[in-house]
Amino acid sequence: MLFAADLSPTTKRHLVQATLARSSSPPRVGAPLDAALDAGLAGTGVAFKRRRLSQLQLLVDAVRLWKTLRRPLREELLADGDGFRRWLAEVPCDGAAAQREALLHLVHPDAFEPIVSPRVKRRIVAAYAAERSDDSEEGADVDVALRGLRAALEPEHGPGFAFVDLVDVR
Repeated sequence: MLFAADLSPTTKRHLVQATLARSSSPPRVGAPLDAALDAGLAGTGVAFKRRRLSQLQLLVDAVRLWKTLRRPLREELLADGDGFRRWLAEVPCDGAAAQREALLHLVHPDAFEPIVSPRVKRRIVAAYAAERSDDSEEGADVDVALRGLRAALEPEHGPGFAFVDLVDVR
């Protein structure tokens, strides 16, 4: 719910509380986390909203696996976006690709765009394919390609621009 800019804070709080209420001993949502529900990073789309249980399952599975890691490895993954992505790719993701993308951005905002749809990411890269002069990126993964595009477009559009404002991704 932290990622979603297209859900109201009231809806987010309701969904969080309804989910926690299913626990035999529900945790309390602390003030910092509650305040974070007032904002959002980007739109999440239909899949994110309709597959909530899948999104939650990915988070639960990721936390369980994370807790099994030794501290040095956790610190390494928190310092290395691509390493974190490789680790997260090992977490089962049945219907929760949007949550995986959101988690990548939340943990490594400088390495991953605030976009939860892999399809939208691919469309953005494809839209700029003709403008890319560096052929070495042709075989690169979409996140690496987006990093290169961001670096190339920032002089024109300024830091912090949103790709979805520049490209029709429908």
